[in-house]
Amino acid sequence: FLPKLHALAHKSKCSILYSLNFTPGVSRMNGEGIEWEWAEINITANSTEEMSEGSCHDTLDNLLGDKNFQKEIGLGKSLLTKLKTAQVESVKHVEQFKSFTGGLDPATVREYENMILAWEADHSKLNPYSVMSSSKTQVDVRLELLESKQAHLSLTGGHAMYDMSATSFLCVGLEIEEAQQWLARDIAAVGLLPMSTQSANVQSHRLALSNCIAAFHSIQQVYMPETASLITVNIIMDTPLSLESSPLFLPHTLKPKLQISPLAKSLTEMSAKLRFAQALDSLAEVQHSLCVFSHLLSYKHQEVQGQHLNTQACTLLDKADGKTKLAAQRYHCA
Repeated sequence: FLPKLHALAHKSKCSILYSLNFTPGVSRMNGEGIEWEWAEINITANSTEEMSEGSCHDTLDNLLGDKNFQKEIGLGKSLLTKLKTAQVESVKHVEQFKSFTGGLDPATVREYENMILAWEADHSKLNPYSVMSSSKTQVDVRLELLESKQAHLSLTGGHAMYDMSATSFLCVGLEIEEAQQWLARDIAAVGLLPMSTQSANVQSHRLALSNCIAAFHSIQQVYMPETASLITVNIIMDTPLSLESSPLFLPHTLKPKLQISPLAKSLTEMSAKLRFAQALDSLAEVQHSLCVFSHLLSYKHQEVQGQHLNTQACTLLDKADGKTKLAAQRYHCA
């Protein structure tokens, strides 16, 4: 099961399935007890890193043994405090539950209760806590397109035009587009006065992206020969500094007059399906990232004190915010 502090960092499918909130018999346990001990002995790291392996083990055993002893002798006071809190909160929760349930159709309530009991007995049954979604993910659409293409080749006795299928070709294009977004984000994060290491990393990413784009364009001229002139003009005018904004000439970006051939129309239809699935995936990722950001921010305000811990918390918040912005940008591109 997932401790409650870490649960929101997981995808909803995982966090709901292994949530302590939906597990019978665990009360309001948060599952973070073992983490508290580590948080308290982290300050000894400067000492233990200088010790031999045996001394380090002995020191940690002594420290954790002391923590366990303090916890054991304090169980009476701790459990009494939790019991008093639970008695008050239980009354509030029961009243709120009855008030909410009273406004619902009794038949609907019984149906939902039966779903919960069935799921608790067998997790292979329909999960009543998960949000139902009929939309397909990008992976689902890709698999569907690959299977339909394979079925077509089997029926016609034909063979693929290239070692890479059309579906894989389009997916590679979407991946390169996302890599461009990552590169643009890295460049923006570096700023006007980058350090040597940062500049080297950016140049390394730019070189790798340049090779990927060149390989993609070579395959693109097989599936989309109408883009050959556009690619040539772009190569002549392009510079290494504009790779993150270099056009890939994907099917949905071409003008209608260039989408005349049956293959071009087929690629455009496939691209539209992948784009729609990409948009839905991006929205789901935005939602998840915002939940993580909200949880981290709440935890920072309530629990984090001191410059060192605040700096770490701000770093985590920046990473979560960056993921949200990238997912939003990917949605806009889709």
